[in-house]
Amino acid sequence: MKQISRAAAVFLVALMVCTNLAANADAPSQTVVKVGFPIQPGTSYLNEHGDYAGYLVDYLHQLDLFTNWDIEFVQVDGDLDTQLERLMTMLLSGEIDMLGTMN
Repeated sequence: MKQISRAAAVFLVALMVCTNLAANADAPSQTVVKVGFPIQPGTSYLNEHGDYAGYLVDYLHQLDLFTNWDIEFVQVDGDLDTQLERLMTMLLSGEIDMLGTMN
């Protein structure tokens, strides 16, 4: 009787492992998160190499260590007020997922 119980337990564990592997194989590898990026000197800016920089970028890179997100920064033209207004509209309409630092 104990051998049947052990065999059933081994079978159930193997079934759970196989089911988990199959579910992970079907899952998308990364989620794309679009982040509005208003240009604000000292807070969110493009560095001398044209790369995104600042507190928001550092924060999202740390968050990415735990989320497997693919961060896509979205910029718009205009002065800071125009950028914030356009990015807020994009956030409300679902064009972007998150809006960066707003001071």
